[in-house]
Amino acid sequence: MKQSTILLFLLLFACLAARTQTIISGGSIVENTTWDLAGSPYLITGTVTVQNGKTLTIQPGVVVKSQVYALFSTITVKGTLHAQGAVFTSHRDDEYGGDSNNDGNASTPGAGDWSGLVVEASSGGSSSFDNCLFRFGGYNMGVVSASGSSPSMSDCTVFKCQRGLDVTNGGNPVLSGNVFDGCTQVPIAKDIASQFDYSNNTFSNSNNLLAIGLINNGLAAGSYSLAKTNVGSIVNIPYAPLQTLTIPAGVTLTIQPGVIVKSVVYQINATFVVNGVLLAQGSPSEPIVFTSHKDDTYGGDTNADSSASSPNPADWSNIVVNAASGSSSIFQHCIFRFGTYYDGIITAKGSSPSIQDCHFFKCERGVYALDGGSPLIAGNTFEACTSVPVARDLASPASFENNSFIDNGINAIGLVNNSSSRWCSATSWVNKSRCS
Repeated sequence: MKQSTILLFLLLFACLAARTQTIISGGSIVENTTWDLAGSPYLITGTVTVQNGKTLTIQPGVVVKSQVYALFSTITVKGTLHAQGAVFTSHRDDEYGGDSNNDGNASTPGAGDWSGLVVEASSGGSSSFDNCLFRFGGYNMGVVSASGSSPSMSDCTVFKCQRGLDVTNGGNPVLSGNVFDGCTQVPIAKDIASQFDYSNNTFSNSNNLLAIGLINNGLAAGSYSLAKTNVGSIVNIPYAPLQTLTIPAGVTLTIQPGVIVKSVVYQINATFVVNGVLLAQGSPSEPIVFTSHKDDTYGGDTNADSSASSPNPADWSNIVVNAASGSSSIFQHCIFRFGTYYDGIITAKGSSPSIQDCHFFKCERGVYALDGGSPLIAGNTFEACTSVPVARDLASPASFENNSFIDNGINAIGLVNNSSSRWCSATSWVNKSRCS
């Protein structure tokens, strides 16, 4: 009897272990659909689209695994998605839903194994994620993306994804009680047009950057702003541009006093390209800070590595103000630290921005005027620039008033020949090239 019982148990166990997962090869959901425990785990191999007016409900305990990555979303929501107590993870993740790729221990999951869930504008505020777990997703996107939509996301955990949440096109998700843990880029990224409250959430110290990422997206004509904000216990969390941010003609971006911007954009790619208007007007008590993500002096240990890294000149690139901006852009009571790989921290390319009462510290070059640019440079301090504090070509009559040069590589106004990009100063040549 005992032997028969054991045999029956082993047979039942084998049947359960061999249960076939539900494979979803992509396509459209055109009627209300429920994914339940009986079909779990669900393995998605192609993009699933929830069409307008239709609802996909994912029940508690259901495991959804994806092997969709690169530029393709795992689920695109035009209608409604309700997920409560569900797990979304990689097809390589054996911890939930078993060995879906049938390779034993040959593969292990990693951040960005799969893409994410994109909730489009047509979904409005109808979609919701409650007590869900997201693991190993977010390939070059948020594991959840609100594109012009307002889904609710509460009490969820995002674990070891590239990015946790992307918000674009004026999206306004309702967030509460979520934990972002181990994201390899940033926990949350947004475009400049999207304003929403993310204060009641937690960013663990295991994230790569404790910051709000900024991503580029086409901006409609109008006015936008970046203001100080808190996330959980992080007061005045920095913004981290993840790619070049373009301010088009007809757009004004105002950066409020006290905001901290820590850029990870470097080498020849500008952090900001200004064709419209950029207003960065701090105050003596609340300067606006532009610095490296390695700089713990402002905004704390953003890259969460304690003292393992330290900032250096040219850690990040620059702000290019193009001719289309004219004389409308203003930088006042700003602090610029550890920037420039190319040109100057502020590069006035045929434009005439106002740069006043700012402090440039340990940058390669502070201000560069070319192509007839005529910036007003007044009351600034240029300290420890590794090259020249200010440079210009012969066609750019920049205006200088009451600036201080302290311990720079060359305490002089650099002159550059645009046709050959050769630098020189009144006292010495750089790269031993003769300016003419």
